[in-house]
Amino acid sequence: MSYAILWKGSARRQILQLDRLTQKCIYHEIYKLGETPRPAGCLKMGGTRDVWRIVIGSYRVLYAIMDDKLVILVLKVGHRREVYR
Repeated sequence: MSYAILWKGSARRQILQLDRLTQKCIYHEIYKLGETPRPAGCLKMGGTRDVWRIVIGSYRVLYAIMDDKLVILVLKVGHRREVYR
């Protein structure tokens, strides 16, 4: 059972502002979510309905899982000091 990865427009712009090596690492981890949407170390964000977080070095990826549609929506990508604002 594989999930489709969809990007919110702002998340796509956020990742494009990063250097190529960081982009590559983040893309790799995000596309692994297609097979395992809740990997070890992911955390459901408090105060939200269905928003999850994965950590990739100093960067965070916030995403929503829609199990009924088999879709993962990437909401936000950013450095740990900025992503929660």
